[in-house]
Amino acid sequence: MLREIMISFLLEGDACSSIKYRVQKEILKESQDTLNMRVLHSGILDDIRVKKIIENQKQDGWLGESFHGEDSMEASIRFLLERGLGSDDAVISRAFEALERDSSDFSKEFKKVGSVLDSRGFGGSESIRAALFAQAGLEEKDFVRYEVEKALEAFDFVRSAGSLSKITESFNGRLVFKEDAIWPSIYHLRLLAFARGWRSEEGRKTVAGAVKRLAELSPIKHALLRHKSQLIAPASVFMDDFNSDMDKLDSKGWMMWFHRMELLARMGIADEVPEIKRQIDRLRSALRKSGAKFAEKLSHPYFTHWNSYTGLALEENWKSPSRRINDLTFRSLLILNNADM
Repeated sequence: MLREIMISFLLEGDACSSIKYRVQKEILKESQDTLNMRVLHSGILDDIRVKKIIENQKQDGWLGESFHGEDSMEASIRFLLERGLGSDDAVISRAFEALERDSSDFSKEFKKVGSVLDSRGFGGSESIRAALFAQAGLEEKDFVRYEVEKALEAFDFVRSAGSLSKITESFNGRLVFKEDAIWPSIYHLRLLAFARGWRSEEGRKTVAGAVKRLAELSPIKHALLRHKSQLIAPASVFMDDFNSDMDKLDSKGWMMWFHRMELLARMGIADEVPEIKRQIDRLRSALRKSGAKFAEKLSHPYFTHWNSYTGLALEENWKSPSRRINDLTFRSLLILNNADM
């Protein structure tokens, strides 16, 4: 009943085209060919931010000025996919063709670091590319399947990790991973959240066990990767707390919680990990108390500023409280729907 009320609130109210489109498509499973969906899709394409990305797409299909970070291919694709566009849309199709042609086209500034992260099992350039393809439903690509296996290896390592102190050491006063350690990044989490081919009984057991271990280790200290004399920061943002005290979260903490929990819910193992189930139950309880809307007054650039890591807001801005409520109620609905508890 709670989800039905949330759906009605979003579809019958003033939510933006992207929210309504995704509710209809992902939750109500409405065909994209209906008149209603075509109208909503047109509304997405009319968004000024979407128009700007499409208009600035380069002749070779590239979006942005780099592969990773601000104004990047990754951030642009992620934003468009979150808006509700897919691989059937020309802008996405052309961008994926560019990414698939030759991964050596990745920005030179990130390529070296990304290659090191990939080779050491921490999720770099190739994990990023695979996660984007998986989010668009294109996991049948060989390079995506390979990265899924690498992600499972990273999660399997966590499952057997006794403690962080056993796999890290001090180097020049900084905490670094030992040479034989591997560890999941946010890109491994995104990849497994959208890919489905790994979800055998053994795969689910591996991932659920790893997430439970991450919850037991939380809060997790930030550790760097040592490559010769260079220290490299893995993409560990959002990966530091799998057992949050939700009563103590500030606005930044809530954004990180929403992103992490949506991915965990999509992985289909939420009810197998007590610490994750507790947090989703807490969200459900809060929604019931607030009339099936997420009405807490949150405000942080992480919600509204889109780059490779941040950005969850689909509404144009949060100047109006109703837009903030629409966005956070939608994200809450996605968590409840995908967790299906």
